[in-house]
Amino acid sequence: MNHNDEHDHEHEDMEEVVISFNDENGVEHQYALIEELSVDESLYGVFAPVEEEGDLLVFRIEGDQLVEIESDEEFEKVREAWESLLDEEEEDEEE
Repeated sequence: MNHNDEHDHEHEDMEEVVISFNDENGVEHQYALIEELSVDESLYGVFAPVEEEGDLLVFRIEGDQLVEIESDEEFEKVREAWESLLDEEEEDEEE
């Protein structure tokens, strides 16, 4: 997922969650949870880079664990749900 879409709405009920990853060069990158999506009875977290431009990261949330999505089919369903959410928000802003 690419983070070219604006995503400005507030989530007052969502606690701020920030995760850190080290890339292959050992450089730390921080990502903030910007959305939770429910797809096919599973919960997914969409994370955006905190301090730089970049791609979104998406993980399945299982309890307090983030699990990588390995199936292209599963990822595609989550991507479609994300795009649908963005479309709905865009329509709400136009009204």
